[in-house]
Amino acid sequence: MRAALILLIIIVASCKSNQQSKICEADFDMFFKKFANDSVFQKRHVNFPLTSYYNESDSLKHYEVSENNYTFTDFTNDKTLYDVSTDIKKDSVVYTRLWRESYGAMTFKFSRINNCWMWVEYRDITD
Repeated sequence: MRAALILLIIIVASCKSNQQSKICEADFDMFFKKFANDSVFQKRHVNFPLTSYYNESDSLKHYEVSENNYTFTDFTNDKTLYDVSTDIKKDSVVYTRLWRESYGAMTFKFSRINNCWMWVEYRDITD
């Protein structure tokens, strides 16, 4: 009985690992759908410390966001709230949000690291 339980645990863990691998190897659009909706998945696909740049007093300030200071970024309503564009290259993607009601804009850079899509940078590109 104990051997059967151990075998079941191994099989379940293997299936979860296989599902994770399929999402890692997926095209960016498939990855991003899960990334936009699932906070646990999102946090697993952030390359910490996350590099960020913000415009402050007409200069670009660099910050690093640690895993402890990270909060979920909701992308689910982006196409309703922003003009969105995606520049997809072989191993990187720049996802851009342009505010419709103001002059603000942000870019979110994703790169393939160990064959998985990872969020590596965000940048305020507001003039």
